[in-house]
Amino acid sequence: RNRDNSQDIFVRELVARSPWYRPTAFGALLRIRLSNDLEIDQSHDELGRTPATRSNGSKYYKSGSLYGSVSCTEYDEDLYCMGSCDSLSTLSFNARKVQSSSLFEENDYRNEDVGKDKWPCIQTCFAYTAVIEQNGDWITVRRLRVLNSVFKIAKDTESFLASVDVEAMSVNLFHRFYHVYLQKGSEEVQSVARRWLISTLLSLYRSAERYTDNVERYNFSPSERLLGVG
Repeated sequence: RNRDNSQDIFVRELVARSPWYRPTAFGALLRIRLSNDLEIDQSHDELGRTPATRSNGSKYYKSGSLYGSVSCTEYDEDLYCMGSCDSLSTLSFNARKVQSSSLFEENDYRNEDVGKDKWPCIQTCFAYTAVIEQNGDWITVRRLRVLNSVFKIAKDTESFLASVDVEAMSVNLFHRFYHVYLQKGSEEVQSVARRWLISTLLSLYRSAERYTDNVERYNFSPSERLLGVG
């Protein structure tokens, strides 16, 4: 006899932590398209500076140019497939400017009302199979979701950081750091994270230095501005 109700609690905990409890997509295909000024970075991960010292699952964590539980198809290097995924599954990739592009160099981008048709765009096409309930029966349906994201050109470091999606940045850093961990261990991840943080703070400080000529007017120094004082 279950006098303390522990059995019911165990069942609820099991269901809450089961991946099938969340809506799950099966047989997923993902294609990423970028505007002409951008391309997916196909280079090797250069976050870590020391040679790889661990021969484990790092090669499975990055497929083609994407980090995460995804595989590049054999017949199309720009098409990725996943056996299953849910709302908590995340992927990450790096985009860079095409060398021959004048993106980020046009003076038009300094004016917010000019050059909107030139802002970079990323399109994701995601096809998957879902199991849904219809008239009391469970059926499978094939669905396609298309997302177009247009990115405004930042005029300075602070504008760029102010527009960053913190959750998306956290996901990207997690995938990058975890990939380095699989290759080289936790000590290298700590070193990489420190270099990334220092470079970010240095960029902010250099941007804040533009206001040093107006210290009396604004009544704060770059260091105070960086720390949000005043």
